Amino acid sequence: MTVNIGARMRAILAGTGAVAIAAGLLVASAPAAQAATHGHGIRAGDRGHIGSYLTESGEYVLCGEEENEVWPGVGESVQEETVSTWKQASGDTLAQVNWAIDQFANTDDYSAAAAQLFIWSAIDPGTFASKGGVTGYTSLMGDAGTTVEQYFNNITDASAAVTAATAPVEGSVEFVEGSTPATGTVTAKATGASSGTLTLTGATFEDGSSSKTVNLGESYTYTAPVAAPGASTSFSGTVAGTVKGYPAEVSVWGVADRGDAQKTLLGAGPKEFPWEFSGQARVDVPLPPVPTITTKALASVTVGDDAHDVAIVKGEVQAGSKITFEAFIQKNGEKLVCDDTNKVFDTKNSPIEISKAGEYTSGKYTTKDVGNLNWIETLRDPSGKVIGKGECGAPNETTVVKPLPTITTKAIPSVTVGDKAHDVAIVTGEVKKGSTITFEAFIQKTGEKLVCEDANKVFDTKGSPIEISKAGEYTSEEYVTATVGNLNWIETLRDPSGKVIGKGDCGAPNETTVVNPLPPVPTTPPAATTPPAPSTPPVATPPLATTGADGMLPLGLGTAGVLLAAAVALLITQRVRAKRELGNAEQIAE
Repeated sequence: MTVNIGARMRAILAGTGAVAIAAGLLVASAPAAQAATHGHGIRAGDRGHIGSYLTESGEYVLCGEEENEVWPGVGESVQEETVSTWKQASGDTLAQVNWAIDQFANTDDYSAAAAQLFIWSAIDPGTFASKGGVTGYTSLMGDAGTTVEQYFNNITDASAAVTAATAPVEGSVEFVEGSTPATGTVTAKATGASSGTLTLTGATFEDGSSSKTVNLGESYTYTAPVAAPGASTSFSGTVAGTVKGYPAEVSVWGVADRGDAQKTLLGAGPKEFPWEFSGQARVDVPLPPVPTITTKALASVTVGDDAHDVAIVKGEVQAGSKITFEAFIQKNGEKLVCDDTNKVFDTKNSPIEISKAGEYTSGKYTTKDVGNLNWIETLRDPSGKVIGKGECGAPNETTVVKPLPTITTKAIPSVTVGDKAHDVAIVTGEVKKGSTITFEAFIQKTGEKLVCEDANKVFDTKGSPIEISKAGEYTSEEYVTATVGNLNWIETLRDPSGKVIGKGDCGAPNETTVVNPLPPVPTTPPAATTPPAPSTPPVATPPLATTGADGMLPLGLGTAGVLLAAAVALLITQRVRAKRELGNAEQIAE
């Protein structure tokens, strides 16, 4: 978008000590074909007057060719044209030249001289550089050269913000319907413009007006007449405005017989480019929809728990409408039907009266059977006419009633009295968080009757139950056996409320640990006897010297001690071997 920065440039130049700059003349016609005089500018030695020329008609112009001091208006044949492709300059460059002529040709000597040098540098930078650039001229201006060069730099920097102005080529007026057909928002857009006048036809703004200045891209609320149900209403909007800026063109004129040489430039000045874009909208007002009803039943429960249904009503509901609920049990393996033969719940005698859309919950039904609990909801208008009803077995209208979890045990099969024993509870099915397992053990001595009561209870974990939240295997604490017989385990599963939902049987096969006695201690057989050897006459031997024989046991007593120690060692070895064989047998049994 083209920016008119004349005021900004005047501030920049004023900051350098320049005289305040008046607005440039906006001229569209050619100067008179008469001699012109110097306007504003400074002489640069033999390069002549650098600045603007003033025609007799009061127009300030600048030279398009360097060192064109002789005024080309002298003569009888003059041509004028507005060009947008002069000197192969870009559109933005021509707009910047246009801006420089408009802003600085009729100001002061320093500004006019700087503007002339800027135009030459922009239009033909190669030739300008070959003549020494800006210093090639300012060095010939004496003390004024420094100021002119500073002005030249300021103009060059400010020109970067000037781009060729054109009318927007893309735009729209867009309507977005609001929560009701009578209201909504309207947004006007136009590329390259920031504001415009938006006029509505068939609708008004919030303040009741039909036309207002708007910021492009910003949304505004509109109100339109409400059409009757089943009809439609149409309205439109038009946004218009102008873009002001410097076009990509300059006015050039010169003597006809000199061709393109010595063209003189006259600024085309800023222009206003008008633009306009429109948009339409149509709102169809539908007939009030018939309300709909669906359900969102509780997905699953455990048998014995309460179940309920939730009816979801949408659409426009008449006051006095009613909702009723029915539930039908489909036991596992049975065919899906919803009739009086398997109906287990009905609220026909206590319907829910409603007057608007929403969610409505049925009463509670305590489940009694495992299977699918199929709900059907019915919506009736105030006259009792059915206007919506669910379907038997629909996915969201079914509550799965699951069986209670089961518990069994896998007790250790056998131990030797004095060993530790334990039970393993196996829980299957869906378990509620906070459920607990306890273990009890009852000893049935050999020959006694099978009972499981406090009189023969030897182990109990009621004081330290195992809390569970899922199926699995759970092991009891260890119990050190003390009596030979059958150790009968009973496991109990309770829900979070403490209600017993599973319990083992006294003496069940997998719930019994056989407590075996210690193996008997084997006896040592008597040593074999041998007939006595024939007696031999004793041989007389000389007596030996006594060397510490005092306190020695008699030979017979020492031999008896050795035999006793051997018997004890043999007994210990046999007990260890029997224990190892029994332990191996238990591992195999497990």
